[in-house]
Amino acid sequence: MYTSVYIWLDRRESILTRQGLWICGLQKKNAS
Repeated sequence: MYTSVYIWLDRRESILTRQGLWICGLQKKNAS
């Protein structure tokens, strides 16, 4: 049970990180 929670948290965090990088990329494009 605990393992699935960690997997879910890890998956959620990787999605947030990917979105964060994508948003940063957009902001850099807009800035340049």
